[in-house]
Amino acid sequence: MKCFTPVTPELKTIEVAKKIGIHRVTAHRLLETLSKANLLHKDTNRGVYTIGPELYVLGSIYIENNDIYRSASPVVKKINELTGEVVAINVLDGRGDIMLLMREERQIGFHWGSHVSSTYPAYATAGGKALLSELNEEEIDNLYPEERLKPIAAKTISTKTKLKSELIKIRETGLAFTTEEYLDGIESVGSVIRDATGKAVASLIIALPIIGESKMKRLQLDKLAKLGASLISYHLGNMRGEPVVKNIDGMIDLWKQHE
Repeated sequence: MKCFTPVTPELKTIEVAKKIGIHRVTAHRLLETLSKANLLHKDTNRGVYTIGPELYVLGSIYIENNDIYRSASPVVKKINELTGEVVAINVLDGRGDIMLLMREERQIGFHWGSHVSSTYPAYATAGGKALLSELNEEEIDNLYPEERLKPIAAKTISTKTKLKSELIKIRETGLAFTTEEYLDGIESVGSVIRDATGKAVASLIIALPIIGESKMKRLQLDKLAKLGASLISYHLGNMRGEPVVKNIDGMIDLWKQHE
């Protein structure tokens, strides 16, 4: 099922077989079974498979019953409404990548164009770095065994040593930043979301174009990212420290004070 991505939404039997390293006959049998269950859709004329309607139903059930999604959704929408910028929630997948759980698009101009469930190298994103800062050195080494990190854009952080150094600062400030590390011309700020036990379960990010925004607005967005993540954490039952605000109205009031 994981062979199907936004980049490769349609696959033939032989392509699936190569991707997961199994015999073509075995791949055909598995694909036929999944298509009969409507988890995949088979285009008989073209000989390709795509994600089926039943998987969409299952995904919708997951989203509707996911505590992070339910708690984050109103906060993300409000921050997007207040700022006009891209606002997103990411989760760490355990393999050194983050997955986009939800996103509100920029209202004017630049559009991100990423799909929900898209994955990105965590070290190249603000939300990913925020979550990586919760890991110890051994866990970072397990995720990235090589010293060199694969470049995603011209300014992607290049080594594990540099990454570890940056993670120390993120732990101190509670904020993670990227500047053209995943997309040229885009900067972002991210902060960790915690559950009732204090565990980091997701991150909130605000992304915006570098050109045309004042330093003052970026500082305000930094505060809002941290505030939004804290509010979502509070809604998840996290009582770690006294939250600055306990509802969206309080967040709006603070934002207006700094406009």
